[in-house]
Amino acid sequence: MASKKRLETVTQAATPLELTVVRWRKAQAELEAAKEKERMLRDTLALQFSNPKEGSNVLEVGRLKLTLTHKVNRSVDEATVETVLKRLPAKWRAEGALVAWKPSLVLSAYRELVAEDEKLARVFDQCLTATCGAPSIDASFAAP
Repeated sequence: MASKKRLETVTQAATPLELTVVRWRKAQAELEAAKEKERMLRDTLALQFSNPKEGSNVLEVGRLKLTLTHKVNRSVDEATVETVLKRLPAKWRAEGALVAWKPSLVLSAYRELVAEDEKLARVFDQCLTATCGAPSIDASFAAP
């Protein structure tokens, strides 16, 4: 209740920037509620499929045709994968046969490289793609 009163106070004498923050926060709350409602409805529809198989499943009821794409998320336990692979025949141990080893950037080492040797960093940059991520914003209003 206190935050609602503070919000009313803010909107009474708000600058355009403050009003934008208020509208943004309202949109965030509406989006979260919509996501929850969509997920609940999707789960309800998914329950109409008995024993779905991985991949596409079709259910036709009257004029309605529902297609459920049943997904199974799988991940490899990095702590045990090498030990387990050693127990398999060579055909399945080969790199890429069952497990794809993906390179990932060690950001702290990259920053150290940039600080130490810009020329070497530019060499490494030839295999690096950098794109801007979505910004993160936090806003708070001081009490009046």
